[in-house]
Amino acid sequence: MRAIADKLIRIEKIVTKFEDFREEFIACEARLKKILSDIIQDYSEEFNLSKHDSVKKLKFYTVVSRVKEPNSLSEKLIRNNDYNVFDPILENVENFNQVELKSKLKEVEDIIGVKILTDLNIDTINMYKLITSSNFITNARGKGIELNEDDLKKQPVRMQNGLNIYKIRCQFEDWKFELQIKSKLESAWGDMEHSIFYKDYKVTPVRDLAQQSMNHIGKLLIEIDGFLQEIRSANDNFSINSRVILFINQFEENYSRTIREKLNGIPYNFKKIASICYNISQVNSNILDNVDINTDYQSIELEKFSFYIKYRNENFDLQIFESIILSNLDTPIDQKNLENNLDNYFTLIKQSYIKMITENRLIQDEELALFIVETIFKACLSYDCKEYILNTKDLYTHIDNLKILIDAIEVLELDQDIIEQIISVYSIHTFNGNIYDYCQTIDKDQLTQKLEQTKNEIEKLSIDSKSSITSNLSKLISSLN
Repeated sequence: MRAIADKLIRIEKIVTKFEDFREEFIACEARLKKILSDIIQDYSEEFNLSKHDSVKKLKFYTVVSRVKEPNSLSEKLIRNNDYNVFDPILENVENFNQVELKSKLKEVEDIIGVKILTDLNIDTINMYKLITSSNFITNARGKGIELNEDDLKKQPVRMQNGLNIYKIRCQFEDWKFELQIKSKLESAWGDMEHSIFYKDYKVTPVRDLAQQSMNHIGKLLIEIDGFLQEIRSANDNFSINSRVILFINQFEENYSRTIREKLNGIPYNFKKIASICYNISQVNSNILDNVDINTDYQSIELEKFSFYIKYRNENFDLQIFESIILSNLDTPIDQKNLENNLDNYFTLIKQSYIKMITENRLIQDEELALFIVETIFKACLSYDCKEYILNTKDLYTHIDNLKILIDAIEVLELDQDIIEQIISVYSIHTFNGNIYDYCQTIDKDQLTQKLEQTKNEIEKLSIDSKSSITSNLSKLISSLN
């Protein structure tokens, strides 16, 4: 073991030679930044990281890079004991192999650093999805860039200030580098934190207070980021939001008096049915023209839709929504035509959901969208499910989860009927339906086995939402046993 004085002499040699080689590192850094920027740009729009307005292309990220300064390298060699890997090369401090030293410097993982700064936290998540996509990895590999697979699986990592960061070891040709992804807010706070505390706060009397301060500011930054995201979303969707507002105003103006009369003078808040009504108006622009609604038919019993009718009659919002739609389909409604009218009613609702998820690019394959929506409604209508019609946000999230679930089980090569069973039972579980009755119609043991396999496949995926899906699957499997 060398004395500190001997180590410092050798560290000075390393840093001096690094200064001689540094221009080569800078040239490599410039090539690397250009290659990464070009590949990211190719896929940025697909991952909602850029868009075109009427004037130019807007990007929600910036790629920056740097090569360590000599004094930073000195600190690193001491701080992390990284000096030790150079010790064999510098056995003879006056006559060492400079080629070996340069090769060893190329292996230091963060001498070259690339940072992708995103506008918002949602953009960091989307950027991570981009760099873990098969297209990106294939193209990067073709340009000599390899991302550490173990690091990709462990992202994001938690920093001491409570914020997340994506930090991945990579290699470009025979140069190692570190890739970071973080939002501009988090980066700015990190730079400030570095200058205020750096490593010294760990040994000061106010260590705990300093750490608490950092964590509080971290939480504040998350709130600010959420606010900025809402502003962007409102701006991005200004056109559609204005159409929705106009629609809701007109809708309330048309129906408020009629609904108030049906509720014996009690004012009604249209908020819970506004979203689904707007979606349906996009499928059939004339569907809400008739304001003379009828609710008397809702006392009629019907075997085919008995579970739905029972739940509908317990829910004012669903009663009002259905009566508006049916009054525009066929009137007057009686025992003979009610089933046909309800069939048309559900067809219209399903069409509105298919349009919503395809236009929002949640699912671009219309045939797959149709299959998923039809399967959800068939299961939910038959097995006493709740809140799957009016709650567009929850159903949209549910369909997003089902898409991930279907993608994950492709490798299992399951029959179509098993896939339909998985979608059905997962939907019944999600919307609090009667799983017991459903399991009387299928091979429960086989389904449980396939659900276990599906859960295992999802756990292999590198996506942020997998934990909630696997948690739901675990609860579902437990309820089947």
